[in-house]
Parts: sequence; C-alpha cells; structure tokens
Amino acid sequence: MPVKKIPIFLTKHNSKLGSPSQKGSAGWSIHPSLELKEDEIIIEKNYPDSFQQTNLEVQLMLRDINHLVIAGLETEICVDSTCRQAYSKGFAVTIVKDGHSTYDSQNIAAEQIIMHHNKVFKDWFANVMDTNQIEF
Repeated sequence: MPVKKIPIFLTKHNSKLGSPSQKGSAGWSIHPSLELKEDEIIIEKNYPDSFQQTNLEVQLMLRDINHLVIAGLETEICVDSTCRQAYSKGFAVTIVKDGHSTYDSQNIAAEQIIMHHNKVFKDWFANVMDTNQIEF
C-alpha cells in the first residue's frame, strides 16, 4: 500500500506577556518529542480560533484540503473555537476524542470539560473518534 502524505499543521498560540505560553518562552515552543518534518506547517496565532487573522484557510485551500482532523490544547478554548470555525467555513471536521486536553477550572474537572465538549462536537460540529479509529 502506498504511503499517504498527509499535511500536518501545528499552531502556536502567542499568549499574553508573562503567561506560560508567551511567544518565545519554553511553553510556547513545540514540544521536542514532536519530531517536526520539513514540510509541516506552523501557524502562529493570537486568538483561540486558528483561522482568525492567520493564513490557515489559505494554506488549506492551496492544498485542496476539505477535511480537518483536530487535536490540541485547550479543549474549551482553542479546540472548540477552531472546530466551530472550520465547520462554519464548510470543512468536514474530525475531533480526536482522546487527542485534546485542558486544565481543571475552579468549578469543573478537566475530564468533565473534555467529555462535555466531545458530546457537543459530536452532536453539532464534528465526527468524534478515538486515535486508534482514525485512518488516513
């Protein structure tokens, strides 16, 4: 079977001055365990929505991509915003059910936030699948 060349897009959030993911900080950097390939695209963003004031949509259109598989951090902020915007722009969306995460809030545990959002994603915006179910 021929190897499929699936484009990988990574986003880096340029957080506020003094935050753990401030641009240029260790928290902003792509984790070293993710061995980046030369052809992977890194999109810097200033907002939770990865499309807002970035060239993500143009990059997707240039490659004739119409289906996004989304994973990342933080479930209720960046993952949610990007999923909804991709859906609104007409992209097919798959959320990696076990591939997004968040932090506990004052009132709700991270696990509850993730479960709630997976249900909302599935009911309204995306196909939700475990990592081991996704095939390219």
